[in-house]
Amino acid sequence: MAFRTTVGRIVLFGSVLTFATVQYVHSQRPVPLLERLLRPLAFLFLLNYTWTILRWITYEPQAGITDDDRLPRIDVVIPAYNESAFIRESMNSVIHSNYPQQKIHLIVVDDGSTDDTWYHIVAASKSALDIQMKCTIKQHEQNAGKRQALVTGFSQGDHEVLVTLDSDSTLTRDTLRNLVTPLVLDPRVGGVAGHLSVANTGNPRHHSFRFLIPRLLEILFQYGGNIPRSAQTKSGFVVILPGANSAFRREAIRPHIATLNNQTFLGHPLRHGEDIEFAMKLLQDGWRTVYQSSAIVSTTAPETAYKALLMYIRWERSSYTYLLLGLLHLTYQEARHVLKNAVCHLGKSPMLLPTSANKPCEEDAKRMVVGGHGDLYPILNLICTSLSSITYIGIVVLRFLSFAKEPWIVRTDFWCLIVLALWNSLLFIPDALQDDWNNMRSAEDDGTEGQEVEASDNRRLKLVWKLQYAGLSAIFQTFFISWATVPGTVALTFDDGPWFFTNYVMDSLARYGAKATFFLNVWPHVNVNTRPEYWQPVVRRMLAEGHQIGIHTWGHENLDTLTDTERMATVKKATDFFAQPDFLNGTRPMYIRPPFGECSVETGCVDIFTRAGYRLVFWDWDSNDWKHDAGDLAYLTTEGLQEKLDTLTPAVDNLLVLMHDNRVQTAMNVEDLLGRITKAGFTPVTVGECIGDAKENWYSASIANSTTADLAHDQLEVTHQALKTKGHAEVFSLLLLMAMSIGAVIWAMRRFRVLRKQVLKLKLRKPLQTDEKHGEESGLLI
Repeated sequence: MAFRTTVGRIVLFGSVLTFATVQYVHSQRPVPLLERLLRPLAFLFLLNYTWTILRWITYEPQAGITDDDRLPRIDVVIPAYNESAFIRESMNSVIHSNYPQQKIHLIVVDDGSTDDTWYHIVAASKSALDIQMKCTIKQHEQNAGKRQALVTGFSQGDHEVLVTLDSDSTLTRDTLRNLVTPLVLDPRVGGVAGHLSVANTGNPRHHSFRFLIPRLLEILFQYGGNIPRSAQTKSGFVVILPGANSAFRREAIRPHIATLNNQTFLGHPLRHGEDIEFAMKLLQDGWRTVYQSSAIVSTTAPETAYKALLMYIRWERSSYTYLLLGLLHLTYQEARHVLKNAVCHLGKSPMLLPTSANKPCEEDAKRMVVGGHGDLYPILNLICTSLSSITYIGIVVLRFLSFAKEPWIVRTDFWCLIVLALWNSLLFIPDALQDDWNNMRSAEDDGTEGQEVEASDNRRLKLVWKLQYAGLSAIFQTFFISWATVPGTVALTFDDGPWFFTNYVMDSLARYGAKATFFLNVWPHVNVNTRPEYWQPVVRRMLAEGHQIGIHTWGHENLDTLTDTERMATVKKATDFFAQPDFLNGTRPMYIRPPFGECSVETGCVDIFTRAGYRLVFWDWDSNDWKHDAGDLAYLTTEGLQEKLDTLTPAVDNLLVLMHDNRVQTAMNVEDLLGRITKAGFTPVTVGECIGDAKENWYSASIANSTTADLAHDQLEVTHQALKTKGHAEVFSLLLLMAMSIGAVIWAMRRFRVLRKQVLKLKLRKPLQTDEKHGEESGLLI
């Protein structure tokens, strides 16, 4: 356990350091409202992650029982539908296992397959009968669903242990023996989950795009299933017993077999999620559920992203269904037991707890002794698991929205995600060493050490590509979802004003109670021919009526063609100008509409402004009103918007519209446009409201007692120096984290090779220790 403990501590240290780096980087800029809402969840996830790793460190599978006389008689049930020849592989993995053949009853149910599955079931059953293994096969006339197939299979046997195996999965030789061991050694255990692995990952010596998705799923199964289950085992509260391979005490599962096919949710029959249902029922009855990492099952995973998406949708639907059906309440009860027990211990003195309250405490203590429950970790883990998908959606929304405005934040998050995946990948190494130990021990008992050495080499190669693919799997998991922006809003934006028609535009907006965003140019205000004194009350009216004000630069320059100094100068001159007392009286707009929409990532334009705290605003739909200002063409603006609205749905879509308030036809069309927008079910809002940005981020206060020229020059110098310092600090931090994580992986792999050589030579075994309670061998020095 020393190696496992060291790796776990390294992973925790590196992950917490990476998390702190992300939080620091994000604190260097105004934080959007949605991100502020997600931040407390991030700390909750960190607590759950830390607790999970600490429990993973202490986890060790129970050594498989070697005495055949102590092994129970088992029913192995395989439901099948349109598996064709692969069903033979599943059945043969049971037939050729090293479990006593006379203690196995193999039950296979063909759930109305329309291909040649039944033919292969019959052929494979003859192999079982040839070695005197009891085998029963059943065929449904038509497809009735997996639940009914399980009910049929369960009813055909009467042995004390039930084992389920999916028809697209195969067992290793020791899986059955290892799987039932916890049921034999602990009478409180009602269900055991096996270790889920992916079979179709291809040759471990080669990389193939065909097997990319299965390999990524192999890693995600480890992150999202096997590692959390090892942590849940400590309290006997594993919430999913995978249908691919689980074992049940018949005494525990019998009351729930008959009702398996009759479960409903909101009046609709349940077709999936029996793996969660079995676990929930057992836990409700007071049984413990545990995970046995040495009971390995290899299942066929989807080979396309689309099929993988369908699989995850099905799993997510089942998880939320049973969360509402009682799983969340069950974890709440477990947390309550802990708190109640703490109060009982605190109140043992009659002065603190009345004698009449002792009886409930005694009953609760008895339940915890019998069921082994009472833990705060399950409710924390379940809440975090349930909120993870919603949080991923929020993260993806934020990053897509901020990519144009804050690409440096997206880049930082991306690399921190890679680094975090590298830290997490270290967890694979001790588990791989544990697998080698378990398999070599079994091979020694079977006399197949030579074959096991070759198999160990393949497992080592598999570990290598799991480490290589860890970063990619993190990206796959984060973006393997559907995401949507703030729905039901239309942000009307007006460029090149204010002008003589701007008040008319605001009058139309006021009649609808609508808000808009005005991106202002400076040149009308400094040109004596345009009556600059006329515009001051117009600008102040914008602010007073709740519209948002942004900057369209000083002189409508193409920002992509300017140097960084020139870019900052034209924007700073504009913001400083409008911050004068005659205009916005100290309020400095922080939203920028680049003229012509020209401000790209490639030229560094986006980076220079977003690092300085500005928001760059582009558009979804261009009205082209500057082309349609003549009478006969004016209708094109309203008709074009209507055509665009017809393609959108308020429940899921939003829209950012570009117009110009220095065009007379635009001013005349605004009221018609607002009518069409509201009729389509959308709400006209400012850009800030459309993207969920807090109002305090729309503007910043100007610096008093400075001339415009001095302020622009001083601020430009400060900004450039800050960007250099911040950029260097971020790059250095990320490179340091990356180097640390890679160094940790290299160290762990070197240590793994040393320990693995000892395992293969069978020199790592401790002197056999006997468990006083069960008389079994226990303990490893890895």
